[in-house]
Amino acid sequence: MAAEEMVEQLTRAAAAWRQSNGLAETEILAELRRLNADQVPEAELQRIAREASALEVYEGARRPQAAPRRAPPRASVVPIARAPEARSRRREAPAAPRPVERLETIRLDTVQPCDVLWMFEPYLPLGMLTMLDGDPGAGKTAAAYDLMARITMGAPMPLETRERTPQRALILCAEDTPEHVIVPRLLAAGADLSRVELVPGTWSAEAVEALGATIRRMGDVGYLHVDAIMNAMGGDTDTGRDNAIRALLNPLAELAARLGFAVTLGRHLAKAAYEKALYAGLASIGFNAVARSALLAGPNPDDPKAGRPNGERLLAHVKTNVGAIGKSLRFRLDLVPVPGLSRPVPRVEWLGFSDRTANDVAQWKPEGDARGAARIGAAAFLARYFAARESAPASEVMEAAKAEGLEPGDSAWRRARQDLGIASHQRDGGWVWQRPAGAAAPPLDADDPLRG
Repeated sequence: MAAEEMVEQLTRAAAAWRQSNGLAETEILAELRRLNADQVPEAELQRIAREASALEVYEGARRPQAAPRRAPPRASVVPIARAPEARSRRREAPAAPRPVERLETIRLDTVQPCDVLWMFEPYLPLGMLTMLDGDPGAGKTAAAYDLMARITMGAPMPLETRERTPQRALILCAEDTPEHVIVPRLLAAGADLSRVELVPGTWSAEAVEALGATIRRMGDVGYLHVDAIMNAMGGDTDTGRDNAIRALLNPLAELAARLGFAVTLGRHLAKAAYEKALYAGLASIGFNAVARSALLAGPNPDDPKAGRPNGERLLAHVKTNVGAIGKSLRFRLDLVPVPGLSRPVPRVEWLGFSDRTANDVAQWKPEGDARGAARIGAAAFLARYFAARESAPASEVMEAAKAEGLEPGDSAWRRARQDLGIASHQRDGGWVWQRPAGAAAPPLDADDPLRG
């Protein structure tokens, strides 16, 4: 058969697999390789799979059922022989061992090697899990929403030029409200909200199939972001046990591989300092063990303003199992207006690459200021906020801080309020924060581009 005829037949078959069975790009590519018999180049197969995956799935399409897994053989039970107590007692004959079934194996010469498909090479592979670690306010969620906006608009990934077909995205979030945080941030990033859906609340391994049904209903989902994974798992999971983490994440990893979408799992850093970024995240190392790639957001050690709200940050590549470690990405958070809101919202601006590593980010510590980075960030935010007002309900101040990626309410914020002379008192059944009567607005950082 001529190569042109083979391409035409494979194209028709790929379209049928997509529209009638709802196969994802990775699944279509696997079937094409099985039928190809080395007649069509690999790049052409990838093009056919990519174009077919963009087709609309027919309503009522049925996916082929996977063959049921065979139950593992039950271990033979052999009774323990008792010591002879008397010659007159009859000994029981040991039970005959049950035949052991042969394990099912795969001959590796029958496996066709294939390239990894990417959402953002070499940082975010399709069909696999990626950890996204960072302290509160480091910019990890803002970065995730920036990537999500690019997916929904078909825009190039950061510092790239190649456009892509717009796809849908899904957010699984248990800590942020959509009206105050999620939607404003996506609008600031330029996302097509008609292509984004939210799954509120917590999640469990049993809910993965329901999640899969949701993704199939949405069609053409390219990206799922879980924010943050520790909250999304709920309180019943022992996050310190490696096997508990794998029991929760393995079904999600299998679903991502089956349907071909990328996943990022947002996670905060541990309070203890670590020299290696691989161990800096909260809880078990099992998170990074299951994930095929891992990223870390944090201050850029080369920036004199590192740790401040207007300082540079890095998105550093911690590990990968499917390629080479990528260069760290430099970015900062700019505050931009969003229609319908009286407050600005943070948006990521990508600045270029850095030779700094993820370990450099994990080992960074603020210098010359004993208050620490959290206290610096809290003071800078409060100075901007109270520059235009004398008082405000504490709940509104904290919501505005969360919208900028900060985490108010801890001791750093209490000390920052004391530094600026902002008092807290009750009024009409609620708490109000107020700067001293007759005092001028708190001073702004002279180098802060977000002032005013």
